[in-house]
Amino acid sequence: MDKKTVLITGSSKGLGRELALVFSSKGYNIIINGRDEGSLKKTEKDILKQGVDCYSIIGDLRDEKTIDRLYDYAKDNEQFHRWSCLLSYLQLIYFTVQLPQTEE
Repeated sequence: MDKKTVLITGSSKGLGRELALVFSSKGYNIIINGRDEGSLKKTEKDILKQGVDCYSIIGDLRDEKTIDRLYDYAKDNEQFHRWSCLLSYLQLIYFTVQLPQTEE
């Protein structure tokens, strides 16, 4: 069967992980990416239980080498060659810290 493929970044935790599990439950092959190796491997294991192919690439998307590895793998491997979707889930959190003021 020629399954479709979804590449999901930020898929070791949170929404990215949940999206990977939903797509795999629908029969899609999944390429996942994240910075936390332990969490990424757990996600990969859970996806493989769905009976689809999964490949994980550990790395930070701020590093161009990670992006190159994701692209090259998806482009060059037969079971992942038919792309259907790319979900790039980046979580950006902005915060400010207010330091207590002293009388000095």
